[in-house]
Amino acid sequence: WLLAAYSSVAVAVMLKGPVAIALTAIPVLLFLMLERQSIWPWQREFRNLAHRLGAWWGVPLLLLLTAPWFVWATVVTNGEFFKTFFLHHNLDRTLGAEGLKPEPFWYYVPRIFIDLFPWSVVLPAAVWAAARQRKGGAGTAGMLALCWVGGMFVFLSLVRFKRHDYLLPLLPGVALLLANYWDRLFEVCLDARDWRWVRASAWSALAVGCAAGGGLVSLRSETLADRVLGSPVVLRLVHETDRMVLGQLRTALAQSSGTSMTLGFGIIATGVCGLV
Repeated sequence: WLLAAYSSVAVAVMLKGPVAIALTAIPVLLFLMLERQSIWPWQREFRNLAHRLGAWWGVPLLLLLTAPWFVWATVVTNGEFFKTFFLHHNLDRTLGAEGLKPEPFWYYVPRIFIDLFPWSVVLPAAVWAAARQRKGGAGTAGMLALCWVGGMFVFLSLVRFKRHDYLLPLLPGVALLLANYWDRLFEVCLDARDWRWVRASAWSALAVGCAAGGGLVSLRSETLADRVLGSPVVLRLVHETDRMVLGQLRTALAQSSGTSMTLGFGIIATGVCGLV
């Protein structure tokens, strides 16, 4: 597993540069800190922890898989690759320099809700459940997922230049967090506070289904769709790529038959009934 982990980090570095190391290291270090492991070099047990994590061979492997390409690309481009890849796409975007528009700290809050919709309606309950779980078994898995989501989210929020597709490395952690919560609902005796979250999730699922049905109707109407997609709220919260997808969906719905709409409403109703 460590070999697969270090190799995956190497692939991430090849794709995104040094920021990939931060994206993977922050959740791991945060989790180890909560597990009361010696993560600082001046601590007595740090060497044993580094040995268990395979750092003595993993870090050289990471350099071996990535450094030759970066050095070669920098040499053959007379340094232009280094300036573009490392300085512009990593350093400048982190600092929001060179005319790159900085976004506010809370930029990803509505983005993660929209991108994970409808599952985002139960995300607060999943975060609360993972934070309350004890260590061991599912509790450890939930804490790891929580460190993944929380650590990456805070780091990406601190980066001044933001794009909504930067949340992609966060989504597998969110999936694990939601799966841990879902598993807990089936295996743990729930108290009154937990049941409040369950009822809230069920009503949220019903609201999401109604919103999805209303969305299908509004997208099928050309006039109503143009009014919705062109509203200031949608233009501010929905990314341009998502609006393009919604526009294509609107065209497909306008050309579809009544049978397709009936099938769509049937799928929505089945999903809502299953969740409730």
